[in-house]
Amino acid sequence: RLELQERLRAERKLQVQADYLTALNETALGLLNRSELRPLLESILSRACALLNTQHGLIDLVLPDESALRQELGHGVLSRYDGSLTYKGEGVTGGVWGSGKTLVVQNYAEWDNNLPEFVDAGFNAVMGVPLTVGNKVIGVLAISFVEEERGFTQEHVNLMERFAALASIAIDNARLFEQTQKEIAERTLAEAALRSSEERFRKIFHASPVAIVITSLDKGIIIEANEAYWQLSGLEPHGTVGRMAIELG
Repeated sequence: RLELQERLRAERKLQVQADYLTALNETALGLLNRSELRPLLESILSRACALLNTQHGLIDLVLPDESALRQELGHGVLSRYDGSLTYKGEGVTGGVWGSGKTLVVQNYAEWDNNLPEFVDAGFNAVMGVPLTVGNKVIGVLAISFVEEERGFTQEHVNLMERFAALASIAIDNARLFEQTQKEIAERTLAEAALRSSEERFRKIFHASPVAIVITSLDKGIIIEANEAYWQLSGLEPHGTVGRMAIELG
């Protein structure tokens, strides 16, 4: 019986390790594939909850102006708070953001720094892990248990900290990728608007009854002229464009 119990414990430990390696692999694939941010967050949170066998978790990200954390995604009882803001030092996620360190609360309702709205959610134990790039916290991954008999062990903490390290890189790269895509789209729109503006100018330039010629400022080289100019000057485009006005008298 003792041997069987030891074998079952060893198998459970191996299963946890296998789940952890699978999670790392999926997160790494998200990094390599430069996934869009939302699907990547969904994948990270789902895998983190599965690793600790719970349905309740959230991912907060620091706003671009670093004024607050915003809950980007929540699962279970925490999903109702999507979009909510938390400030530095407030609750578990704000505390993790402020300290840059993992925070574990085994009884949230009795914790001195709890937030009433989260107490009402009914969960018991909470663990917040920083998502960091270099020395900068870019967000917080939080996992919770609603069962009173469940709490977080040091093994849970070690597991989530390793997982969060890779997840942080994936999130940062996905955000950079989305920002790059946005800049490319904006540049494309700007180039299209410029081409449209140039085309309008060209039509007005050539259709104008007023003689117009464009020359370079330094040497007076004729670059372009409209039909009214050719008629007025008596010159021909061929043999005129590219020459200096002084050459043409």
